[in-house]
Amino acid sequence: EETKTETGVTTDDIAIYIQGPDPADNKWMCLFEDCGKKFGRKENIKSHVQTHLNDRQYQCPSCHKCFVRQHDLKRHAKIHTGIKPYPCECGNSFARHDALTRHRQRGM
Repeated sequence: EETKTETGVTTDDIAIYIQGPDPADNKWMCLFEDCGKKFGRKENIKSHVQTHLNDRQYQCPSCHKCFVRQHDLKRHAKIHTGIKPYPCECGNSFARHDALTRHRQRGM
């Protein structure tokens, strides 16, 4: 079971780095220095800003790696099961489909 850790980052801390939505494209923009990425959903820009602020509240109980979003932790946790249902023709297998896809794109 994952643990949720308070990092001390507040909603006000996050809001400082969010501008929008822009009337021209209805998107929210990250104001973090040298970023400027835009998002169509406020939830997505909030998660994005949290990565800049290292506001990673969800910790893996197996390796202690931390994540901003709970669903990212759940996706990560699959690597610890040992189950690799996505095989490649080269003989390697992967716990997640996206890892197999990335492997193939790299020409492995």
